[in-house]
Amino acid sequence: MVDVWRTAQALEDGGASSTGVPRTGPDFIEARASFNARGISGYVHFREYIPAPSNQSADGNDTRQELPTSPKTDRRVAVEYELSSSQWSKPLYNKDDLFLILREFPVIWNGASDSCSDDSLGKQIFAKDFQIGPIKPNSTISGRMDNLVIPLKGPKSIRGRSILLITTRGRRACATITTPSNTLQIRTAVARMQGSIAGTIQFRQFISAPTDTTIFADLYKLVPDGQAANVTYKWLLMTTGPLDRSRPEEQLACRNMRVIYDPDFRSETECSVDNQASCKIGNMMEKFGGIPVGSTSGVAKRAFFTDSDFALSGWTTGRGIYVAIFNPRNPLVSIACGEVRLLRPKFAQASFSLTNAQGTIKFRQSSSFDPTEIYISMKNLNGQATAIAVHDFPRRQRLKADEELCSATEVGEMYDPLKGARSSVPVDNSTSYTQDQVAIGDLTAKNRNFTLVGTDSIELEHQDDYLPLFGGLSIIGRSIVVYGANKTRLMCGNIYSEGSLVSAKVSLYYTVGGVIHLQQSAEDWGSETTIYGNLFYTNAVKTSITTNHPWRAHWSQVMRDAFTYDGRCVNGGDVFDPLTVDVRKNYTSECSALHPFRCQLGDLSARLAPLTIALTASSGLGRFFFTETYFPLSGPFSAVNKSIIIYSQNFGRDRTACGNIEVVHPVKAITKTWFGQGANKVQGFFSATQVSAAQETEVNIGLDGLGRSVMDMKIHVGPVEKDLVIPCTEDSLGGLYDPFDASNDTSSSNITSLVPVGALSSKYGTLTGLMSYTKQTFDDNLPLTGSNSVIGRSVAVHAAGESRGWLCGDIVHDITGMSMDKVVLLQGIAQFPGPFLWGYIRFAQLRYADGGHSDVTITVRLAHMLNESIDYELATTGHRWSIHQLPVAGDASSIWEVFRCITAGLVDNYYNTISDTPEYKTECWAGNKERCAYGDITPRLGPLNISFESRQVFTDGMLQLRGNVSLFGRSVVISGFREEDGKEVRLACANIEEEEEATVTVNLQQTGNFDSAGFEARVAEVLKIHPWNVILDQTKIEKTYEGSCTQAQLTIRSPKAQDKIRTFNNFVDLDQFAYIGYESCDKHADTLLKNIIAMVKGGHSRPVVDDDDDGNGRRSAVSRLSHQRVFWCFLVLVSIFHVKSQ
Repeated sequence: MVDVWRTAQALEDGGASSTGVPRTGPDFIEARASFNARGISGYVHFREYIPAPSNQSADGNDTRQELPTSPKTDRRVAVEYELSSSQWSKPLYNKDDLFLILREFPVIWNGASDSCSDDSLGKQIFAKDFQIGPIKPNSTISGRMDNLVIPLKGPKSIRGRSILLITTRGRRACATITTPSNTLQIRTAVARMQGSIAGTIQFRQFISAPTDTTIFADLYKLVPDGQAANVTYKWLLMTTGPLDRSRPEEQLACRNMRVIYDPDFRSETECSVDNQASCKIGNMMEKFGGIPVGSTSGVAKRAFFTDSDFALSGWTTGRGIYVAIFNPRNPLVSIACGEVRLLRPKFAQASFSLTNAQGTIKFRQSSSFDPTEIYISMKNLNGQATAIAVHDFPRRQRLKADEELCSATEVGEMYDPLKGARSSVPVDNSTSYTQDQVAIGDLTAKNRNFTLVGTDSIELEHQDDYLPLFGGLSIIGRSIVVYGANKTRLMCGNIYSEGSLVSAKVSLYYTVGGVIHLQQSAEDWGSETTIYGNLFYTNAVKTSITTNHPWRAHWSQVMRDAFTYDGRCVNGGDVFDPLTVDVRKNYTSECSALHPFRCQLGDLSARLAPLTIALTASSGLGRFFFTETYFPLSGPFSAVNKSIIIYSQNFGRDRTACGNIEVVHPVKAITKTWFGQGANKVQGFFSATQVSAAQETEVNIGLDGLGRSVMDMKIHVGPVEKDLVIPCTEDSLGGLYDPFDASNDTSSSNITSLVPVGALSSKYGTLTGLMSYTKQTFDDNLPLTGSNSVIGRSVAVHAAGESRGWLCGDIVHDITGMSMDKVVLLQGIAQFPGPFLWGYIRFAQLRYADGGHSDVTITVRLAHMLNESIDYELATTGHRWSIHQLPVAGDASSIWEVFRCITAGLVDNYYNTISDTPEYKTECWAGNKERCAYGDITPRLGPLNISFESRQVFTDGMLQLRGNVSLFGRSVVISGFREEDGKEVRLACANIEEEEEATVTVNLQQTGNFDSAGFEARVAEVLKIHPWNVILDQTKIEKTYEGSCTQAQLTIRSPKAQDKIRTFNNFVDLDQFAYIGYESCDKHADTLLKNIIAMVKGGHSRPVVDDDDDGNGRRSAVSRLSHQRVFWCFLVLVSIFHVKSQ
């Protein structure tokens, strides 16, 4: 490697000031290093200037003159500093000299090593130290050194490198030299090397002039190659050709790449380290020499270069740029490669609320080299808040009213991963400390201007050098907690990344239960992936928690073998290793978090940590949260549709539990089809999107055509009954959706912060007096996933004084723009036609082509029967219901309770969950469904209520309508209690069948007011289906033929609906509508044409009578047409014939 520092040195020993007036200007370069660590805070600032000559000549005359400011002018650098000593990690002596030393590499803070050590910062780049001390405890020193030759641009520039402050007694603080203003003036890219050499090469371009790009390499070998430690490797920037059609994985291996990146087609006649502009941009060897690489067993070797010619912008679209490293023995063969990918700044935010109090915290970080910018906005605190902190785990979605979601059991303690390793001070007894000396998550302590006590509102912006959004210590995905007096937790919210995300999960059921959640930016498959979960035993065999369980991603998906004792998880195959890492020698000692590329991609426990498995989920002892720096969920090395296998305790090798990595798609819901009196007046939509259960729901509402008397908008318990003439009444829709009973809560707990889930106007603002309404907001109390989801329910707009309802529509999955080959809506139904229950249970689920799926929405409408008729009065509650293994037969209608529904078999327990223990009853519930038997849905969803007026909607994340555990072919069994002795018995059962929808448009003769309900009943009777299988959409009914006919849209929703529609069409074709009491207008339209043609030909003096006249005076619509209409039709046809004859 070329040593660019041998001529760069200070001209003045003590940095003495020159005489005269210095000259500066806008093209003069500045740089700055900011300190906030190890008890030292402040800055060291570098500024270019042109020194002025002496003011007087030897004879005393003034000789000052204007100096040119061209770049060729001999410039000097002034160094200004102001540094405060608060508390060092070791106590300062009364007098301790302080020295400033420029070092080779930037500061890399990852918590795993001493960032200010000689190994981390590299060699000293000046022979001389600059003494700026002495410094005393709790004091500030400042000063300036002038007339220094310190390059701030070009190959020898110090920008991007570091400053080490060190005392005579060895106490250290360090900081990276960067731009003096905001980090938006720096563009960052990274190349993650893959092959036999691994590590990263990071590029940082200073956007303001001069636009130098610094290159920082941190590389090590994955396999020994026999080269001496001091050997450097040829490296180049390569690009794909304009006609390149190689796959992404081939490009990442630099296969078939023979083109050096050279967009300007340079000849390189004068290419050298001092004349980079003459080199091909990608010819790194000529510009910098070879690149060093560390050994497999030692630490990585670092290198730093400054390139004045490589810009991180303006790349040709569609052509990637890659760093290729070549074999020293064969310089034409690449042995490692990595694409140079621009690094996007990370944005994140957290929101929280309590009663009227609200708060938002926004975060921004440009790269791991830059500080995190924080914006805090809080209002209506009423003096209750005292502190804010980041906590270990995300807050989960509320499932019950009495949950304390901000408790230690839920979100853990303050985030402090470096406790015991960080520069620690007793902060309770100290008035001054730096940001690294307190917990990463202690936001209040790290900013002394942040005072919450006694305030009602606060707006604050500041920077934090130790609050990362990048790397393994990132706070993204964790939670923010707002504290009150005595460390009570007032409110909390999750920190989620802005932008598109890829989410996945691993569900575990057998032996070990729980869910492992994974999430990564969809815009960069090389970015960090958050991985968190809670693991517990489901077999009731273990008596204590177990620790040190290795866990790894494997190539293949597991199947039934995940739930067997012998050969468990064997289908998972080998460890996921697309990079083919050598595991034969020293793998265990060399694979670690510091050398992640030395590990197999799927070896998560080696890069992160082994897992702990608790006895129960409620204990929280099996929780974990990691930020993995390289585990892609998209791209050529995606882990999606692979499997994760957990091994036995104490680093064992037996496969204990496993599950597949499945995509979790964002849930989108919409209401855009409206019913009710206002349906023909209002245009617009209600839509909502929730990326995952841990994130807020984004709500968008846009309505136009509202009446000024409109009062509010609500979500109701049930869906719209589309076949009702007046469908938007509360009796039909059910009451306000309020699963937490917030309307009746009078407690003083945190639950008072809840507004009913469905009270949209209370949350977003009233609609009173508005003709149109638009709203875009985020709501953490409007779930689209989990047991309290609003999907499958309805949203209604109510008018003042209107009891019948004004406007309503169903909240359904939004798959707008998605083709059938990507997503399909599956529907199922269990039908109860009697003799004990009347009604149905419907199931609906989205299934995606990539294996992802939505929760199952379950709609229940059941009533009791008495003497083969619906019992409209009887209402019962608390019915246990379950999914059973087998379909039922004729015993479903047995009058003998002991024999009823026995062919259904046992409650389905596909995952072999132990369900006969006392702890099962407390552990199996909606928030811990992995502990439940597959078919035991009552503990997860709640009991059934049965009455003619009752309608219920449930959401379950465990049931499936496809795959090995498909509900189709299974049965639903509903239990009841015998009146004589109160014993639970099987009340009724039904098989779950796949349901289809088929729609046809019909034209019916109008003989008065159209009876839609009667028509539905007759169609159901003729087609031998149930009333709930026939739907006549009231919004699609209209008069035709000047009121003589009615056109309607008929939907058959039942098993084999297509066959039913064909049967129905046969009735139309065979003119058998009279059989169901109606006549088709389609046939009569043909009769009209016959009449007209006959009159034109003179063959009839009166209209033709339909052949289907029943002889009882029942005449067709056409036969009742007035002679005037026939006359006008005749004139039209005559005109047509006349035109044709011309």
